[in-house]
Amino acid sequence: MESQPLLKSENSIQKKSLGLKQPRWYEQEAARLLLGAIFVLGAGTAVGYATKIPSDLTPTWGRVSNVMGGIYFMAWSLSFYPQAILNYTRKSVVGLSFDYQVYNVIGFTCYSIFNCLFFWSGPVQEDYRQHHHGKNNQVQASDVFFAIHALALTLVTVWQIAIYERGAQSVSTTCYVRTLRRQGCVQSFASTRVLASALSCSSIDHIETPSIGCLWYLYCGHGSDGTTLPVPQRRCLYLAQLLLPHC
Repeated sequence: MESQPLLKSENSIQKKSLGLKQPRWYEQEAARLLLGAIFVLGAGTAVGYATKIPSDLTPTWGRVSNVMGGIYFMAWSLSFYPQAILNYTRKSVVGLSFDYQVYNVIGFTCYSIFNCLFFWSGPVQEDYRQHHHGKNNQVQASDVFFAIHALALTLVTVWQIAIYERGAQSVSTTCYVRTLRRQGCVQSFASTRVLASALSCSSIDHIETPSIGCLWYLYCGHGSDGTTLPVPQRRCLYLAQLLLPHC
């Protein structure tokens, strides 16, 4: 029983003799994870309380919705930094899926345009009200910030791919095919809307549409990141990184 303290003291003496410092409590991985979770919950809650409650929700449920959205906003926004920091410290992007970054650049570019126009464009807002019984769209400042911030961090990662060691990795042929096919789906949907408008067929999406307007083009562009296209299109974004170590 007395050997345990002796072993610990010997280990500490050996570490000191080798110049190794004992990690402080906040330098340990578990402590960092706990502090990060506390920060995300706290900052996300603050964002939720600072966000305007949607007009179609009660004050209670609107506040709950805003707080959950604020936590989601903080967690996803911060998730872009670890990879960029890791790339910088390693001066290498080996092991990072380039396909994933291609999908992200396309998606967040379209998402940024979508949110910016919904938040700032008067004609888009008016078009939305005409097609949704006078209700305002729910895009808020946090949505705009998230989209632009995500695009900026993704472009930083793409820049790191261009300048750091990447081995024999490159964008796959599958990524090129999926990207072209996805854009083809978007263009086909837009063309169908234009044709339907010309033929006065306003029942495609079960919404009365007196004119095609700019709103539907935004929906088409938003679909290029996979959010309004079928779910399998969205899955390929995450599978690109997941399957890379097994290729």
